[in-house]
Amino acid sequence: MFAAAGLQERWPPLLEATEDAGGIQRPVEEQALNGVIIACVRALLPRLLTVGQRIVLEETFLRHKTSREIALMIKTTPGNVDQMRRRGLRRLYWALMS
Repeated sequence: MFAAAGLQERWPPLLEATEDAGGIQRPVEEQALNGVIIACVRALLPRLLTVGQRIVLEETFLRHKTSREIALMIKTTPGNVDQMRRRGLRRLYWALMS
């Protein structure tokens, strides 16, 4: 996972104290964990969400597109995109919390 994140040269990680959190930052571990979380969420998406919800969430969070841009892409209204995003996030939330 560290090689995939491009961080294999930074092992062991430098530990830096943070002023606001009062803890220690571990950038290599955090990036590796983020990669694992993203992989798990991506594996859940096809089973939990409709195709439209999945497209909306991927375009929003991975490609940083606006509701209007997504609406033009999937031929619907920005309000409908917002509704699909809310419903998709709600389904994902409940799947992760159960």
